[in-house]
Amino acid sequence: MRLRGFALLAASIAGSFAIITLSSFLAPLLGLSWSIILPVVTAIGISAVLFPLGRRFSPRPAVGIIRSLVNPLIAVAVAAALIGTLVKSGLGAPDAISQSYDNVFHLNLVQFILDGRDASPLHMTLAVPEATSQFYPNTWHATAALVVQLTGASVELATGSMIFATACVVWPVAVLFFASPLVGQKLRHHLAVAVVASGFTAFPYMLLSWGVLYPNLLSTALIPIALGFLGAVLRTNTAGTRIAPFSMWVGLAGALMASAAAHPNALFGFAALGLPLVIASLPSFLRAAGSTGAQVLRASAALLPFIAIGALWLRLGTGDNGREFEQNPVKAAISALTNSPLLDQRAWFLTVLVLGGVFITMWCKEHRWLVGSYLVAVGLYVVASGLSGPVRTAITGLWYNDAHRLAALIAIAAVPLAAITLARLTDMVAAGARSAEISERLPQAKLAVFAGAMIAVVLVGAAFGLRGGSMNLMVEKLHELHQIDEESRLLSTNEIELMREAKDILPEDAVIAGNPWNGSALAYTFADRSVVFPHLGGQYGKDALQIAKNLKMGSLKACDAANRHGVTHVLDMGELYSVRGDAMRHLDYPGLTDVSGSPVLTPILTEGDATLYELTGCA
Repeated sequence: MRLRGFALLAASIAGSFAIITLSSFLAPLLGLSWSIILPVVTAIGISAVLFPLGRRFSPRPAVGIIRSLVNPLIAVAVAAALIGTLVKSGLGAPDAISQSYDNVFHLNLVQFILDGRDASPLHMTLAVPEATSQFYPNTWHATAALVVQLTGASVELATGSMIFATACVVWPVAVLFFASPLVGQKLRHHLAVAVVASGFTAFPYMLLSWGVLYPNLLSTALIPIALGFLGAVLRTNTAGTRIAPFSMWVGLAGALMASAAAHPNALFGFAALGLPLVIASLPSFLRAAGSTGAQVLRASAALLPFIAIGALWLRLGTGDNGREFEQNPVKAAISALTNSPLLDQRAWFLTVLVLGGVFITMWCKEHRWLVGSYLVAVGLYVVASGLSGPVRTAITGLWYNDAHRLAALIAIAAVPLAAITLARLTDMVAAGARSAEISERLPQAKLAVFAGAMIAVVLVGAAFGLRGGSMNLMVEKLHELHQIDEESRLLSTNEIELMREAKDILPEDAVIAGNPWNGSALAYTFADRSVVFPHLGGQYGKDALQIAKNLKMGSLKACDAANRHGVTHVLDMGELYSVRGDAMRHLDYPGLTDVSGSPVLTPILTEGDATLYELTGCA
C-alpha cells in the first residue's frame, strides 16, 4: 500500500488483528485447526490482491521506509517505556492474573481455543457447554492462543504479554497516528503525544483494573487507527505523509474490522468520536470532488457508514449492569473534566493540559471538531455514570451502561488536546533557545544541543507531572487486583500450587467438578484438565446442576449425572470466593462446597485450604 511513518505502523497493527480475526472465521469452514499457519496464509492471500492494486493506485512515496520510521519509532519507544513502567508496577509479574470475575472466562477461553484448535468467534461455547454455536468477540483470545502455540508459554504468561503489547505498543502507535497530524510533525511534537498518552488513568490502566476487560482494552486501543484513516480520507493528509486514496480506504476498512472484531462496541465509539470530524470536514471534502456526481459519491461514502451505525445503535442493545457510578450528572461531569473518572483524586496537571488544548484549538480555529469529539465522549460518560433508567440504556446500553468502558473513550479525544498544549510549550522553548541573545553566546553546533536539552526538560517534567495522586491510586488498585499471596481473593499461591501439582498426577482424560466461585474453574487453565463449570456465570445443563447441588451427598441422581459427565475428581478451594454485587450465585453449588467428609470423595492432594478429591463412591 506504500504507506510510510505512523501510517505504516498503524496499518500493520490493525491489518494483523483483522487478518487473525478473518482467518479464525475461515478455519472451521476449511476444516483446519487453529495455528499460526492460517493467519500467515490469509495474509499472503490478501497481500497477493492488494500488492498490485497498491502499486497501481498508490504513487511511490518520496521518503524511504527506514527513514520514515525513525522518529515514529523513537516516540513509540518513549511511550512504551512510560506506560510499561506503570503497567509493570501494577501487575507485579508478567504472569500475574487478575483476581476478578471476568478473568476466569478470559483465561479459560484461551485454553478452550487451544484444546479445541478452533478460534472461530461463532464457536465460543465455553460458558454454554451444551450449545452448538455461541458468538463471542475473541480476537484477544485467538491471538493469545497463537502466543502460547508459538512460544510454549503458559496461558497466564501469554495473557500478560498481550497486556503489555496492547498497552505499550498498540495504544501508542494508534494514538500517535491519530494525534500527530493535529499536534505537529516535528519529533518534539511526537514526543509530546507519547508523554501525554501515558498519563490518563482512564486508558489503558482502568480497563486492566475493572472487569477485567481485555477485549475492550484491545478494541479501544485500535479505535484511533480507524479515526486516523478517517482523517486521512477526509483531509487527504496524515502523519506528514500524503496517503493515496486507495490506501486510505483500505486502511480505514481494515482498522474498523479489527477494532469491531475485538469488541463490537468499538464501532459505536468510532462513530461517536468520528462524527464531529465528518461534519466539520464534509464541505471541503465535497468541494475537492469537482463534479456533482463525484460529490454525491463522496457524500455517500462519508455519511452512509455513520447512518448505518446510527441505525444499529437504535436497534441493538446489551444488558444493563444496574449500577449507578457517580450518583448524579454534575459529579460525573466533574470527574470526567478533571480526568479522574471513578477516582477520588483529581488529575489537575493533566486537566490544565487538556483545557489548554481546548483553548488553543478554539482560539486558532483549527481542528475545532476535536473539541466536539471530546465533549461527545464526556457526555457519554456522564450519561452512563450519572444517570439511570431507560434514557441511560437507550444512549449507552451498547456499552452495558458501564462508565469504565466509556471513560476510556475520553482519553482518545483528550490525548491530542493535551498534547497540543505540551507541544506548544516545546515550540516556545525551542524558539527561546534560538533567540538572538542565546545565539550570540553559543556556537551554532551547541545551539541545537541546548535547545534539545531544554525541550527534554519540559517533556521529562511533564512525564513526572502526569504521575500524580490519581495515577498512583490507579496503579495501587491495579496492583491490589493482581497481587497473589495466601489470602488472594480468587486464587491463592497454595491453590495455584495444588492445581499445578494436579496437572502432573491426573490422567489427561480427568474431569474436575468444583464450585467455580472459589477459583476451581481455573483448574481448566492451570491444571489443563476439563472442568464441569469453566465460568462463574455460565449456563449449564440439568446434569451439571444436579452435580452442583447434590454430589457430595452421593445421591443416586448426582452420581448418575457425574458418570454421564465423566467426572473423576472434585476440587474444593475453601471459602475464598470472588463475590461482588449480586454474586450470591456461589450458593448454587452446595454439593461442591465444603466437601470434606463426603462418603463419595477421597482426598488425594492438599495444599493449604485447597484439596483435590477423587470421586470413588459413585459406582
